[in-house]
Amino acid sequence: MRIVNQWPDPHCANRVGTWSAIPGSVTIAKNGSHWEYTIPEGSSLIPNRKSGCMMMRLSPPSSWDSIRPERADTLLVESGVCVMDTTKEEARNVIGIHAVVDAKTTVTGMCAVSLDEWPILREAGALVFAADTAPY
Repeated sequence: MRIVNQWPDPHCANRVGTWSAIPGSVTIAKNGSHWEYTIPEGSSLIPNRKSGCMMMRLSPPSSWDSIRPERADTLLVESGVCVMDTTKEEARNVIGIHAVVDAKTTVTGMCAVSLDEWPILREAGALVFAADTAPY
């Protein structure tokens, strides 16, 4: 069996979309090969929805204390990775992840797989995989 990561940029070398009621309030800066986001309270990261299950890795891991999915259900938060059931976001086709307080974080990995594949990845101990495909 092969599980396919539907996210085109698993290493997050490109910027993730953002939203804020105040233009220019979200700042983005290069952090090594990744991007660091300074997100004021109420602003959001808005990656495109690629599948029914999305995994996003943030650094530092404590970033998830300040940032929450808006509509997606959280399946797991572990080691800086949040696994989300994104079926509630199907209509708007983006994943809203908003800051509940001012936050600074770096997105270091994203993976989108079928919701049916999530239990297989969990069983294998994989949270985010960076390759386009991974055998399990």
